[in-house]
Amino acid sequence: MALRFSFFKTPQHKRFEYTPRVWDPAKEERDERVKQIQKELGIIDNTSDGKPYVPNIKGSFRKEYEQNKKSKTKIGYSEKIRSYIIIGTILLLGIIFFYIIKIYPYLFSSEKQNNNKYIDNTEIYE
Repeated sequence: MALRFSFFKTPQHKRFEYTPRVWDPAKEERDERVKQIQKELGIIDNTSDGKPYVPNIKGSFRKEYEQNKKSKTKIGYSEKIRSYIIIGTILLLGIIFFYIIKIYPYLFSSEKQNNNKYIDNTEIYE
């Protein structure tokens, strides 16, 4: 068992679900006759109440837009932590790069550095 760790959210596998639609003309014809007979006999279907379907679309697009707009502005706790880690890492790498550039001439200089210049320049009297 390996631990899977990632700073970024990996997408899930997309599943393909296909439900075939079959048109049965005989069943449709039968349903039409049943509705016609129910109208003639005065039997009312309880699910439709005899009223035509009117969709309530007015204002739905605006409501959905407002809900999506509100949900996009909210940032979760994990996203905040992840962004802080990324920003901190970039800053740390920048500081390290700055100091490496500053120290670079001393690291790869070809001359030997003598810390005791006073001792080297003085003559020894015996």
